[in-house]
Amino acid sequence: MRAAWHGAAPCPTGFRTRPAGHRRRRQRRQRRQQGGERDRSRQAEGGSGTHPGARPRCVPSWAAHGPTPGEDMNHASPAPASPGLRPHTARLYDYFLGGKTNYGVDRKLATEALSLYPNTMVAARHNRAFMHRVVRYLGREAGLCQFLDIGTGIPTEPNLHQVAQREHPEARVVYSDNDPIVLAHARALMTGSPEGATDYVEADVRDPELILEHAGRTLDFDRPVALSLIALMHFVGDADDPFGIVRRLVDALPSGSALALSHATLELDPGLQKVADAYGRQGLEVRLRDHEQVLGFFSGLELVEPGLVATCDWRPELDDSPQDADMVDRSEVGVWAALGIKP
Repeated sequence: MRAAWHGAAPCPTGFRTRPAGHRRRRQRRQRRQQGGERDRSRQAEGGSGTHPGARPRCVPSWAAHGPTPGEDMNHASPAPASPGLRPHTARLYDYFLGGKTNYGVDRKLATEALSLYPNTMVAARHNRAFMHRVVRYLGREAGLCQFLDIGTGIPTEPNLHQVAQREHPEARVVYSDNDPIVLAHARALMTGSPEGATDYVEADVRDPELILEHAGRTLDFDRPVALSLIALMHFVGDADDPFGIVRRLVDALPSGSALALSHATLELDPGLQKVADAYGRQGLEVRLRDHEQVLGFFSGLELVEPGLVATCDWRPELDDSPQDADMVDRSEVGVWAALGIKP
């Protein structure tokens, strides 16, 4: 297991890795200039957890204090729902993060999920915070400038490309999702830095070759790429060979590439099964996997310390926002998370 990244991976041609001191000065300026924006972003960042056993509490977190569902005005309500529309995981996640890009069918299921598992919103926010931290780590410690984010979800600031381009303005990001509503909002709202690039592909993770083909128009697969599968693979059942899907994606990436993955589990709180059952009644398969099974997604990769842990435990020192004195129990986050490096 890697304690830390040894040596910065090269950025794609034309990319420039900025000195750490320069980044720190730029980040301090951003903090001073973006105080109001930081308040909005706190609802999606925070967190710290370890393998099953005793349940000590994670580091302080603001996560339980985000907006009520539908309160966030970062993005407008979607167009009127078409007849027969069914709930979608991206719009449900948007609801749990306080967004408005969701429909009545989504809100109905989300409300049921919250009644069955009140920690759903806390879990969603800690999952989002893990994504922010892992992208910061890859930018600061590894110098990675290329990201392929599958299962993107509705845009919620700060988005992955915003976090990546704060570290390296030249960063390139390709987003992929199977919901056309997600991609429509992504194209409208997720504008990258002038030096960098963002692109979007409407595709399902079950078709990795299509995603890779499209992503190759923006990303240089001869250089390291960070593959982001955040809260996605628990929606892929065993019949669809989820481990084979991840293996095909990772096999297409060069040495030095990374896999960031989070995955819902029963081990932190068995009550999450009630939510999985509610989703299943609406045609949304959820496969909750244990620690050993989730480790299987990282086969052949070197895990970065602290390994596969609860989302709130993965390098909480990388949080970019102040935290209050409240604490969150690992049982409230319900999701394993890790970062693996391809040798």
